[in-house]
Amino acid sequence: MLHRNLRVHAAAWTIALASVWLIAGCSETPSPLEPQSSSSKKYVPLARTTRAKPAGSEWLEAKATIGVSGGAIQVGDVEIGTSRLTVPAGALSAVTKITMRVSTSGPVIVKFSPHLTFNRGKPATLAISYRGAQVDDDVEQNLSVLYYNEALGEWELVPSAPPDPENDVVAGSLLHFSEYAPGSEPRGGGG
Repeated sequence: MLHRNLRVHAAAWTIALASVWLIAGCSETPSPLEPQSSSSKKYVPLARTTRAKPAGSEWLEAKATIGVSGGAIQVGDVEIGTSRLTVPAGALSAVTKITMRVSTSGPVIVKFSPHLTFNRGKPATLAISYRGAQVDDDVEQNLSVLYYNEALGEWELVPSAPPDPENDVVAGSLLHFSEYAPGSEPRGGGG
C-alpha cells in the first residue's frame, strides 16, 4: 500500500511539474533563469574618426599590479585622451596584474584582463575618454558608460556620472571586468 501511495504522489508531482514547464515554455514571459536585459532599450557605443596609425596599432595598452589597498591604471595619448580605472581599497582580494586596452579607431572600446569581479560593495570607477569620437551636443549630454553583455549580445548601461564635455570623459562604476564603451541610446529612441 505504501509503495502504491508513493507512486501516485510521484506521478502527481511529475504531472504538476510538466504542466508548469509546459506553461512556462509557451509563455511570452522569459524564464527567470535566462539572462535578462536591464531594459528594452538598445544602446550603441561611440565611434572615433579613423586616425592615421601604422597597421597593428589599433589598441593602446597598459599593465599595472594592483593589490588589496587599491590603485589605478590608465591608457591614452594626446589624440584619444586618457582613460583611467581606479580600484578602491578592498575591491580586490589579492594582488592582481591588470591589463587595460583602449581602441584608437572605430568604436571607443576599453577591455580588461583578467576576467574578474570586484568584492561586494567595492566597485571600481572607469573614466573613459571619448576624445576624437563623432558625437553631437545633444547625444553628448546623455552619454553613459556601457558594458557588452556577451550572453545577450548587446550593450547595457552601467551606473554613470554625467559626462564631462569639457574633457571628453564619462565615468561609471564597474562591478566586474568586461568590454566597456561610452554610448547612448540611438537617435529616435532605439529598441
